Amino acid sequence: MNLTYLLEVDEKETLKIKEDENSGVKWINIEDIEKVVTEKWMIERVYKKLNEKLDKYREN
Repeated sequence: MNLTYLLEVDEKETLKIKEDENSGVKWINIEDIEKVVTEKWMIERVYKKLNEKLDKYREN
């Protein structure tokens, strides 16, 4: 099972990190996903689908 969150935010917004809970959290650009994610199956099965849905949403 995979649970993925897709957030769209203002890039000027400050990311608040709570070191003992989410120290690996960071903002990344959608265009850079393949540079950050090492699991190719996640790129193919999850992120590309999310990006396609996001593109359709933005068109409406």
